[in-house]
Amino acid sequence: MTMPKLKGTSLSTDLVNDHSHICDLINVEYPILSLYTDGRRNWIYLWCDRNDRGVNRWLIFPTTRDLLVGYLQKTAPMLTLVSEAETLWILENAGWDFAARREHVDSPSRQPRRHLYCVSIDQLSEYLPAKDSFFDETLTEDLDLTRQLVPMDFDLPIKGEWFSADFLYLFKRYERVYAFFYATRPRFVKSIDATLRYLLRSPWMGGFSRFNLFQHLNLRVPGLHALKVDELVYRSPGAIKFQAIPDIGESIQRAIALLMDDYEGVNEDCERIRKVLSSAHLNKVDLSKFSDAGVGLDETQLTGLHADCASIAKKLEVVEEIETLRTHSPNSVVYSKAVISFVRQLDKLVDLRRRGMLNF
Repeated sequence: MTMPKLKGTSLSTDLVNDHSHICDLINVEYPILSLYTDGRRNWIYLWCDRNDRGVNRWLIFPTTRDLLVGYLQKTAPMLTLVSEAETLWILENAGWDFAARREHVDSPSRQPRRHLYCVSIDQLSEYLPAKDSFFDETLTEDLDLTRQLVPMDFDLPIKGEWFSADFLYLFKRYERVYAFFYATRPRFVKSIDATLRYLLRSPWMGGFSRFNLFQHLNLRVPGLHALKVDELVYRSPGAIKFQAIPDIGESIQRAIALLMDDYEGVNEDCERIRKVLSSAHLNKVDLSKFSDAGVGLDETQLTGLHADCASIAKKLEVVEEIETLRTHSPNSVVYSKAVISFVRQLDKLVDLRRRGMLNF
């Protein structure tokens, strides 16, 4: 089979290296239409065809939040998303299925030979979706449309003296905690649950994996629900107006306030966990492939870890979120490390609250 020839401006494939797979919108044995994100925008990947040499051709384009919501709510066909895209790219790759790339991103030997170029819509007549190309939920198992779909506005009140470094510090910490709450409660993208499970089974050997957990969770938040700054008003007091999932913002504020109210109690729970791990020399040991039977702790120690984690969950009113961590962790050591890592991320925001810079 020979693919139609297309003419376009050649681009660096580095432009798609930061695209993270979110879910498949159409999957009929293989992904046909997929949603990706670069941490800001929504990107659609539409499979076009494959030639007899094993080269796959994909149409890639960004789409707005409003158009994506319209597609998912069946008020806009996919053809509209393509037609209104500000740019259209064609990606051609050989050697293996492009959809598998997300499973081998760290393996240089598995990287495909790729060619990316920019095209115009008038070249794509054979690849354009039909006029009635509306979303069909029966063609994907990745989405739960009973969950909140449309992002909304919520405010993060601020006051006091702020410098540029403070804003960078706030956004980094806040987006990590936001991603934690997004991943540990049922959301409209089911696959983020599998991502959390995968990350908790990655090597946990100190700070490296704690960073990876929150950083990679943040990369798996759909662009549709990522923290988008609609407005920043700073007159002390002021507010950062986000467009995202508002109940997560409320959960973050509540957890910060509760941690401040019982900082000593939560810290005591964390210290008991650290003492158990330190005494057993487990702080920097990779136990991601072991069950509780193989971690080298006795029943009393394991019971203590779970009791302290449950205590933290109750004090911060994150019982469901912490239970999700427990369910997806391979053992009690990884579970406990994840819990105190969450508290550490939250503690960074508590510091801003103590200094009067977060005004709630």
